[in-house]
Amino acid sequence: MVRWGFLIMAHTDFNPSPSQRASSQRRAAVHLQAEHFYHQGLKKIEMGEWANAIQFFTQALQCHPRYVAAYYQRGLARFQTHDYQGALADFDRALTLEPEGAFIYYHRGLTRYRLGDRQGAIGDYTQAIRRQPDLADAYYNRSIARRRQGDFQGALADHAQALQLNPNYTHIHGTAQGLAHNSAGQFYQQGLAQAELKNWSAAMEAYNQCLRVKPDFAPAYFQRGLARQAVADLRGAIADYTRALLLDPQMTQVYYHRGEARAALGDQRGAMEDFNRVEPEPRRWPPPVTEPPASAERYFQAALVQIREGKNDQAIASLTQAVRIFPQHGEAYFRRGWLRFYQGDNRGALEDYHQALRLLPGRADIYYQRGLTRYRLGDRQGAVQDYTQAIELQPDLADAYYNRSIARRRMGQYAEAVNDHNQALRLNPNYAYIHGTALNPTSQDAQDFYEVGNSKAQKGDFRGAIADYNQALRLDPNFALAYYRRGLLRYELRDQRGAIGDIRRALELDPTLDIPEFMLP
Repeated sequence: MVRWGFLIMAHTDFNPSPSQRASSQRRAAVHLQAEHFYHQGLKKIEMGEWANAIQFFTQALQCHPRYVAAYYQRGLARFQTHDYQGALADFDRALTLEPEGAFIYYHRGLTRYRLGDRQGAIGDYTQAIRRQPDLADAYYNRSIARRRQGDFQGALADHAQALQLNPNYTHIHGTAQGLAHNSAGQFYQQGLAQAELKNWSAAMEAYNQCLRVKPDFAPAYFQRGLARQAVADLRGAIADYTRALLLDPQMTQVYYHRGEARAALGDQRGAMEDFNRVEPEPRRWPPPVTEPPASAERYFQAALVQIREGKNDQAIASLTQAVRIFPQHGEAYFRRGWLRFYQGDNRGALEDYHQALRLLPGRADIYYQRGLTRYRLGDRQGAVQDYTQAIELQPDLADAYYNRSIARRRMGQYAEAVNDHNQALRLNPNYAYIHGTALNPTSQDAQDFYEVGNSKAQKGDFRGAIADYNQALRLDPNFALAYYRRGLLRYELRDQRGAIGDIRRALELDPTLDIPEFMLP
């Protein structure tokens, strides 16, 4: 999370007059009130209450109109509610006050992309990269924008750089999908990028490398089959499609492509068998439809193509048609819920996941996604239950352990949260996902300890709060506010030497902090 202190004039008078002291105290009180509203807004964001968060950030800005972090966080909240023009205005204002904010440029780029301004988005991602060259998210999203602009070579270079910075980075249009082996994921993504450029030979070589690392990865066989079919290696394509289906029989779209390849080789019987397999499997009850199930599957397959092309609104419409025709299509409910979740329609996503689990009760991934949705809606206990169910079905699901650790931490279950976090890291040592977004785990965990420390301090547990600030500073040694808060508590505990050291360090890191005059070194 990006942090800024308050922007105020530097303190130069060490012997203030009574009127100056009173003015300083009034200013400090106003800034403290702004900080109170700001932190209330952050809490609402954690609960997914975007509208309430916007209100608190607005109140903070009414108290302190130059509070950069409040503009930035309000912009993020407006983005989540699809108020892209409002978000753009907030990011513009934040950059006026803090022109070196890499994350502000990055999120303004996301906003411009949503508004259709791809060139403006590319410009903002570039500015973010100049200020923070290791920002993998910026490279990846710039690759998406460049791909949509037709700059395939630039997109490929950006994608490669994103993977170089974070080998476990396997984002697709803003979502994270983890592969068991980092290098396998890297080769797979390179193959997809080469395929978009129709560099079939290079794509096949990348898939070969992927499968050497992870021989049981069905999507790589499927994609290599498509590449082989594109260069008329039909028998090789059929072999890959067959291997993909052996590994994952649920990939029904593979039957269609294998059927095409078989038909091209004159195997009409085999082709017909495959085309028939594209239809949904027979149910124990007749589906209440007036059209044949094949029509529902056509909508479902169209949605998969639209998702791959980034046409999410069209994909939702296609999936809606699929479940209207065939209400027992659990996979269509799941995919539509996934799209609704990433568009911010959490209620709609939750309902779709309920339906999907009614039809597909053994799917760990659906429980996991429903857990993410419940967390966003503020139902932390429900989220923990879903993550637990996902883990029971798939014990190596690192994402579920990690996100359960976050929910438990927010519920005050710190020991359980630490155990979950450690298990996530054991399963994936490079795990760096927070709420489905690739972030710097050190800064995020430091912020978590800082917020827990603030909560303890408000309850009068000063020593417990200091212990949490210590943890925050161990993870992020340049966290100025943590030094500042620890200094205040040390002063309350009569550790004047420690308090002065902390305040001095806080001012070194952020000279704009509003330090009470009696504590100025």
